[in-house]
Amino acid sequence: MLAITKAAEKGVIMEPYLVFSDIDGTLVIDHQIVTPFTKRVIRELQQRDVIFYIATGRMYNLGKVIARQINDDARIIASNGAVFENEQGSVQHHLGYAALKAAYEITQSDPRLSAHFFYD
Repeated sequence: MLAITKAAEKGVIMEPYLVFSDIDGTLVIDHQIVTPFTKRVIRELQQRDVIFYIATGRMYNLGKVIARQINDDARIIASNGAVFENEQGSVQHHLGYAALKAAYEITQSDPRLSAHFFYD
């Protein structure tokens, strides 16, 4: 952020920045609470045209709960990249049948493995 501030003071035109933050262990406390300080810092970045993304392995709806605590401009990358937001809304990438079948068969071949398949 210091580099952004110094460049702005000098009148330097900079390309837009993207900032990505994980949720668990990084952005929230108690697995669900975004602190007022964190919200303020993100808002300050956004006011400087920084695009802020939450990047998480959580499902989209759970990521959205956290993003909405910040503000309506916080974007989401969820399900380890399978779902993400852009200017037009959310975009989803689904595994094909062959990939799902292979994952299922691998987990069935070893009783120590388990699989959880999610969809929106």
